Amino acid sequence: MRVLIKPAGWQLSLASRCANQLVVRASPISPIMRHYVQKQRGRERIKFPWIWPSDKQQTPARIRKVYKDEDNPLIFLSNKAGNINANMLFNLKVEDDYMKDITKTAIPVILEKTIEAINKRDYDTLGQLMTPDLSKLYGYALANMEALKYRLEIEATNICDAEIEGLRALSGPPMAFNASIPAQKRLELFNYLFVGSLHLALPKSAGTSVVRTLINSYNSWLGFEVWFKVKANIKISLSLNGKVIDEDQGEMEVPLSLVTPHYPSLRSFPNVTMDDGVQFPGDDNDAEPFQWRISDIFSIKTHNDLSSMVSSFKPK
Repeated sequence: MRVLIKPAGWQLSLASRCANQLVVRASPISPIMRHYVQKQRGRERIKFPWIWPSDKQQTPARIRKVYKDEDNPLIFLSNKAGNINANMLFNLKVEDDYMKDITKTAIPVILEKTIEAINKRDYDTLGQLMTPDLSKLYGYALANMEALKYRLEIEATNICDAEIEGLRALSGPPMAFNASIPAQKRLELFNYLFVGSLHLALPKSAGTSVVRTLINSYNSWLGFEVWFKVKANIKISLSLNGKVIDEDQGEMEVPLSLVTPHYPSLRSFPNVTMDDGVQFPGDDNDAEPFQWRISDIFSIKTHNDLSSMVSSFKPK
């Protein structure tokens, strides 16, 4: 079993840029109260994109339907049709046994490798494991902590019960779904249609017809994002200048999203079977017929991105 993840060639050296972005001011309180506040509020000061076990209820919900007015028959039926189409497209190209194997064997390893890279501040490995926008998000957060003398240690044990939660079919140019580009900028360039889990984007120069957008989805760029969740016992320790100021431990579900590359059309998307296998960074294999990247952890990035896009649709 191999998971193919292509190195991005992305490099990060940000500590010097981030050193002055956050200033932590000491409050004029007693040493006892200061100790209490540090133990309770340390995680909030670093603003790191990771949910702590005791805060697991704050994990953003997956946005399964952008248009949620189920009292409207047209919206209800279109969401159902979009879900069916997204799953049909995925099942046409990706073998079910392959996905079962990915879920059982690869997801726990991906979580372990990601945590190891975070603990070591290994920007190169994060760039290989993650999409460019997600590795940039984690890279800035880690560099900012390092500049301010914070250190985060995450440990995951008893990783088990991985399963698939759902998926999104992303039809349209890769740029349209690149969360590192502000939503407002993308909305200036593309028309979007969110039909359940089928998310479509068409350059505005190509026209605005809904029918045309739907028809074009079969001849447009295509990629998939698959949602997984896995149980683990997570232990987190945050230190400042070598002194622990916050810690937490508990069992929780960790949502992970993996995304495929975008291919120019459904026809050019490869047929993925058990024989194709998957590869991790560092494996000695140059063949890259198919690759996965982590596109989100805890659904933080995707939730924020889709929420900002939807808010732009609504009249002020």
